[in-house]
Amino acid sequence: MDAPNVIFLDIDGTLLYQPIDFIDVVSGKFIPALPCAVKQCMNWHKKGYIIILVTGRPETMRQITEKSLFEHGIIYDRMIMGLGPGKRYLINDKDPLYPDCDKAIAINIERNIGIDNINI
Repeated sequence: MDAPNVIFLDIDGTLLYQPIDFIDVVSGKFIPALPCAVKQCMNWHKKGYIIILVTGRPETMRQITEKSLFEHGIIYDRMIMGLGPGKRYLINDKDPLYPDCDKAIAINIERNIGIDNINI
């Protein structure tokens, strides 16, 4: 059996709408999910993919963030917080048995358009 794919997903602007004012997130204001975010995460989960959420939100907001994701029904395996607003790099090795298969792939999408057109 093949090892499961791992998907790293940002939260704000990718799964949930990016709020205009971050105070809305801090205060626990309801932030809507982007179209198809719940469905796409469920589809990937059903395929056995590991879903790791990443966010610039500080660790002190874990409880608010988990509550929001749960209320939307967004399924995931792990969450890494406190990454800040800078660039994120994924670096991985190449398997010598499969030299033509890149194991690290990055997909950048426009903010607040959703992930429904992402095919993995």
